Amino acid sequence: MSGASELIVDSASINMFLRHAGVANTSVSVPAIDPVVFIRPLANPCYLRLANLANGHLELAFRNPCEYYVFDRPVEPSYLDAFNEAGAQIFTAAQRPLDIIGSVTIQAYYEAYRLAFQDGWTYSGLVSGKYAYNQSYIRQGFNCQPYIGGGWQSFLMMEALAPTANGFHASFADSAGMFIGWAPLYANAFVSYAPSVEVSIIDVAGIL
Repeated sequence: MSGASELIVDSASINMFLRHAGVANTSVSVPAIDPVVFIRPLANPCYLRLANLANGHLELAFRNPCEYYVFDRPVEPSYLDAFNEAGAQIFTAAQRPLDIIGSVTIQAYYEAYRLAFQDGWTYSGLVSGKYAYNQSYIRQGFNCQPYIGGGWQSFLMMEALAPTANGFHASFADSAGMFIGWAPLYANAFVSYAPSVEVSIIDVAGIL
């Protein structure tokens, strides 16, 4: 327990620690065991396009340049380590621990009006600082429109986050493909069948 009676180490849980941090233009590959990834976009739109863990290596691909922060199980020995009853390391003082300062649920803001999907939604509930984000998944949606000459067309849109001083801005800012003659909804409208998204936030000031 900490001096404030907060639980720090528990043999039933394994703490996560910062193993890799850097800046990537489009992709990066790092050693990993059971990683959790946070990113801070440096350009818009930016989101995680690929995360593949195989043979002890994590391959990440991004839509645009961003800072990445990969947390994982403790692997480096230090002057203060903890192990559970099975001998697995669950804590180390050699690396920065994962400390999630907040979690936000992004609802269906795009249903408010026709162009709400591109105008987006802003969360501003934090004090001014530098933050990185973990989206539970990347939402997709379709911008459906009448096609010149008859019929319908749709654009596959990807949701992305943009950092702000006290939170983030979410919007469907990137078109990932165009479908001429097909739309999931025959109406001039935006539609997404994805549920709400959870976003976890960490403070990354001073890391990079």
